[in-house]
Amino acid sequence: MKDLEKYDGQLITVYGYLVAIKPTRTKRGDRMNFETFQDYDGNVFDTVHFPPSVKTYPFRERGIY
Repeated sequence: MKDLEKYDGQLITVYGYLVAIKPTRTKRGDRMNFETFQDYDGNVFDTVHFPPSVKTYPFRERGIY
């Protein structure tokens, strides 16, 4: 993740080990999540998954995504 800026404007794939999920709801009541991942080098990064993504690609358990 430390070299991410080198790839500005390019399509990349990032893998991370799912550490934690914080489920929440939008003001309309739809589910969304905040997730924390750890990359291969041990760096931690956070992501936000909005309702369409949560419905299509639900996180089930810890593991590499």
